[in-house]
Amino acid sequence: IAASLIKGITGMKDISQLSRMGFKTLGLYLISTLVAVVIGLGIVNTIKPGVGVSEETKNQLLAEYGDAAASYELKAQGQRGGGPLQALVDVVPDNIFNAASNNGMMLQVIFFVIFLAIGIILVPPAKGKPLIDFFDSLNEVVLKMIDVIMLFAPYGVFALMAQLVVSSPSSDIFIALGWYALTLVLGLFIMIGLYFLVVKVVVGKPASVFFQGIRPAQLVA
Repeated sequence: IAASLIKGITGMKDISQLSRMGFKTLGLYLISTLVAVVIGLGIVNTIKPGVGVSEETKNQLLAEYGDAAASYELKAQGQRGGGPLQALVDVVPDNIFNAASNNGMMLQVIFFVIFLAIGIILVPPAKGKPLIDFFDSLNEVVLKMIDVIMLFAPYGVFALMAQLVVSSPSSDIFIALGWYALTLVLGLFIMIGLYFLVVKVVVGKPASVFFQGIRPAQLVA
């Protein structure tokens, strides 16, 4: 993420271009996230995928995963106690190396990387070029590593799912997961339809351009 962001941002060469794109991206992100949350809440409260799980299975799951669930509940309560601007404060890293070693702090990494890329643009080109070349090469190497990893990913996912199926406490879990999968896919199709309208009406380009762009990421997902 760091290498690809730095490569993309430093390729602009102009801070004003970055700010225009940044505000548009942030605005679209906030609007699309709000729409996705509304759609998700609407569908899940209509279908209610977890209703079919028996009390016995619920108790078994609570006994096995109760501690983890309680820790997430405490985190949620802590978020409620924060102010409306706490999210902006949390984006700024206290320690970039600590943030880089924790997937839950990815926004802090992105904040630092954008700041670093802006610094590279602002210094004389001769001073920033070695860093740009380094991250350009790093980006290519990491992408090649990901290509190799993805060749083995299907086998890893198969093994993980097989283990989960064998250790499942009862069959009604699979029924609930089936309804959950249906709920998720339905929500995704609705979002894809909305993106189709945005690309067609707002951007004024064929939707096929957008779908071709997201195809590799969606196939992996």
